[in-house]
Amino acid sequence: MYEEKQLKSMGVLFITERGVYFAEWNTRGYDYNIKYRIPIKDVVSVQDDSVSMIVLNIPSLVLTDRIGRKVSFTLDRRSAVRALIEERGALSR
Repeated sequence: MYEEKQLKSMGVLFITERGVYFAEWNTRGYDYNIKYRIPIKDVVSVQDDSVSMIVLNIPSLVLTDRIGRKVSFTLDRRSAVRALIEERGALSR
């Protein structure tokens, strides 16, 4: 997970009927800790972007919420994630 193009956390992105969640695996407790959550109705845009790591530009997907917070995720299948979010009626039109 990136904010302002800075790496904040590494983990797993979940998309449900209710929202988008990002979780980290806790190796001590053997459980997931939710680091980011946004109700699906609060996602106002989904955009392609990239983040720089060393000498590489890595494609990312940026979610913007109603208050303007932008969080990006590097994903292998950005188009599938975008389709899932749009399918759930997340984007205000």
